[in-house]
Amino acid sequence: MAKTSGAGEDVHGQGSAGGMGRAYAVLAVLCLSYMLAAVDRNLLGILVEPIRKDIPLSDTQFGLLTGFAFVFFYSLFGVPLGRLADRTNRRRLLAVGIGFWSLMTAMCGAASGFFMLALGRMGVGVGEATCLPVSQSLITDYFTPAQRSRALAILTATGFAALPVSGLLVGGLAQAFGWRAALYVLGGAGVCVALLVHFVIREPVRGGTDVAPADPAIRAPAPSRESIVIAIGDVFSRPNYIPVLLGFTAAMVGPSVMGAWFAPFIQRSYGMGVAEAGAMIGLFAGLPGIVGALSGGFLASYLAKRTGDQRHTLLIPVVVCSVATVMFGLCIALDSKLATLVFCALGTLSATMMIAPCTAFLLGLAPPARRALASSLQLLGQNLVAAGLAPLAVGLVSDALKETFGVQSLRYAMMVIPVCLLTGVGCMTWALIRYRRFLASEATASPAP
Repeated sequence: MAKTSGAGEDVHGQGSAGGMGRAYAVLAVLCLSYMLAAVDRNLLGILVEPIRKDIPLSDTQFGLLTGFAFVFFYSLFGVPLGRLADRTNRRRLLAVGIGFWSLMTAMCGAASGFFMLALGRMGVGVGEATCLPVSQSLITDYFTPAQRSRALAILTATGFAALPVSGLLVGGLAQAFGWRAALYVLGGAGVCVALLVHFVIREPVRGGTDVAPADPAIRAPAPSRESIVIAIGDVFSRPNYIPVLLGFTAAMVGPSVMGAWFAPFIQRSYGMGVAEAGAMIGLFAGLPGIVGALSGGFLASYLAKRTGDQRHTLLIPVVVCSVATVMFGLCIALDSKLATLVFCALGTLSATMMIAPCTAFLLGLAPPARRALASSLQLLGQNLVAAGLAPLAVGLVSDALKETFGVQSLRYAMMVIPVCLLTGVGCMTWALIRYRRFLASEATASPAP
């Protein structure tokens, strides 16, 4: 039977909404919307060279377009939209967000210069700020804690599945019909996905799938008069939220910079065309990303269930980030097409294994009425630094080194990746040590999240 939340919305518990069948149907729609978001986010990286033939742009300007122009507005609107998702109907918010960013993608296809492209990318950032906070919040209310790591891993994997899709679809469309046509097609597809979200997803009870269900007053949307500063302070005060957030942010520089610059890097270094570069990204970055995202979440869930020790959700990121540091360093440093592609695959596989364990850990720390906010705060650090400032910095350094190193300037600029991953290893190690101490101090109290 439908229940009514504090906001006056019709909401459904997992059982009343169709049980696990309904939960996985919702997950499939959320995965489709996230894949669309990932394609729209990364498509300019595929289209750098075709756009440059039509609109003269520097590497710094492309760094702004692929990174900061998108990420600044994504981050600026992410926290208030995450807060709104905790207080209103999440399905409707997501549908509106998808429709808006899809129209902005089509607007980029009509751009005649840098300003219009930047304006369209800003709009894409605003719309996509609804996607992950809403999706992750819905997952926590459709799946129990024991199922969440797997569900989040599946959601994360679809983001990397977007790499071969964008490489083959966007690259193929651009080569056959031009880069503008590729953007128009994606814009139209997004409107269709927005309608699917609206008609398939139902609003679930907040906290209804928790093992120990929260009090109804806590499960309901957060009070409308509660200060956002108080809500953010509550999330940040949760044990180990800040060190895990810092480590995750630093480590995500690797996948983010590779997503923004790997296509032009292999095109310039090895003379690939746009279609070939797109295919290589799909094969050596997209597929390993899917495997890594899935295996990290499934492994963390399996080890935690088998051993009863939640520390594996932090131990796994420490190990895989260490491996990724070496793999990405070799990928960039070795001047060999085969080595670059192979070590890109190994680095992506390793780096993406940490995403689901870290996300599940951070969401588990927050109460149900603040999980979309907790997700948006995680994405704020990840996107503002990893997906915003880092690609821009790479573009600036590449332009500065171009007179000295020519087409190889981008190779040297991308060495920021292993440096940031090593920083992530340090933060995750710090978080693991803190968490072990926390568990020891709480041994006789209630279990830590």
